[in-house]
Amino acid sequence: MNQCDRRCPVRERITDAYIITMLLVFPLFPGFSGYEQITASKFAFLLAATALWAAALLGVSAVRRTALPRPVPAAWAAIAFFAVSALSLLLSPHRAAALLGAGRYDGLLSTLVYVLIFLGVSAFAKPKLLHAQAFAVSVSLCAAVALGQLAGYDPLRLFPAGVGFYDSGLRYSGAFLGTIGNTNILDAVLCLALPLFLSLYICGRGGYFLIPVVLCVPIICRAGGDGAKLSLLLFGLVAGPALLTTFSRVQRAMRALAAWLGAAAFSAALVADYDGELLRLLPSPGAKTALFAALAVLLLFLSVPALTARFDPPAKSMRRFFLTVDIAAMLLGFAAVWFWPGTEGTIYELSAIFHGQLSDSFGSSRIRIWRDCLALVGEHPLFGGGPGTLSLRLDIEFSRYVPETGITLRSFVDNAHNVYLANLVNTGIAGLAAQLCCYILAARSAVKSSDPLSLPFALGALCCAAQDFFGLGLCLSEPLLWIILALMCAQGKTLEAET
Repeated sequence: MNQCDRRCPVRERITDAYIITMLLVFPLFPGFSGYEQITASKFAFLLAATALWAAALLGVSAVRRTALPRPVPAAWAAIAFFAVSALSLLLSPHRAAALLGAGRYDGLLSTLVYVLIFLGVSAFAKPKLLHAQAFAVSVSLCAAVALGQLAGYDPLRLFPAGVGFYDSGLRYSGAFLGTIGNTNILDAVLCLALPLFLSLYICGRGGYFLIPVVLCVPIICRAGGDGAKLSLLLFGLVAGPALLTTFSRVQRAMRALAAWLGAAAFSAALVADYDGELLRLLPSPGAKTALFAALAVLLLFLSVPALTARFDPPAKSMRRFFLTVDIAAMLLGFAAVWFWPGTEGTIYELSAIFHGQLSDSFGSSRIRIWRDCLALVGEHPLFGGGPGTLSLRLDIEFSRYVPETGITLRSFVDNAHNVYLANLVNTGIAGLAAQLCCYILAARSAVKSSDPLSLPFALGALCCAAQDFFGLGLCLSEPLLWIILALMCAQGKTLEAET
């Protein structure tokens, strides 16, 4: 075998081009019909890009007569996930619909693409800072579009004529923002991206990673779901013991948090006044704005003292300290939720759940959806009812009369609003077990890796996987997660030489 190009083999370069295309171009591609056809447009983009990449890999392998590498352990779990999904399709009473999916392109074909992504990226790629940089550019541009929409503009004309973001709940059901589409799916992308960028900044990999973080803060504050906020809070708890092992990292973490709070203060100082026709952004600074701004200034002040030379405890002590802080914060948080005096809102609902009170309306009616989905599991417990067929078996409709517009808005539930529950219903216990096994083995590979990019990629994947507990898990965001999971498994691998 020719040994003249060990540093960057051909198949690695091809795969890098695919990864950058998916992390940079795919999130920004809205199609040509706006939000009305954005899922179909991105699905077509995903199929075309993956098919070209797979064909190029097979072509190079055939011409050079190089064998395909042996799959890593997590890849075998991914293969098992596809095999179970294929068997589920064969056993499904809705076989014809299971190939593409009766919901939103969530059938067997999507699973095949995700598994191919995992196999190819884990076999031929190595994690590079360039991958994260491409993703940062994409997220920054998507955030710029979303911020324009929050300000009342629609620069890419993604909404139908005469409709904007603030018409959500007035003229249409759901909510859409940026170049991703549904805000729940945008949450998944941000939960994958923001922990990755914050981790890279804290580890000293570049101050420019704070740009997309700051741009996305108003989006999280104004349009982010509670699942995304809870997942980002989880990242904050995990990041302490995992990342803050030196005082210089603590300083950068304080600066990052100060930037986050400053952007949150700016967002809180503006109130959107919309009467159904005219949108006005009115300055209305209050106690929340003052608190966020004061905390930001305090953190900036604490981050500048030159204490590094005199105060440099060992990494083990730092981890122990922040683990103690995490435990104390969780106990205080649990106590605050337990004794919460409010009578509405997410914290009230959590408090009610802690006290054994569960209502179908909790979590924007997610509790009712989850209960009905769990009832379907018993019909086909082992292999499920078929990939992407949940919408054919679920019969839930919500309707609400809007007095401001005289319109009755109706929405039909075609998704479990929980990726893991959806897989349990669609592919059964076997499918969910294979998916979770793939995730766990990928995380194990990242933990054992000595690659400096390992931890930032893993923290992004962890946050996104947590948000998937409340998410839709569609082809607009899932391919990005599978790429990151595959890169976690590719770390430290040595590819065979190619010319």
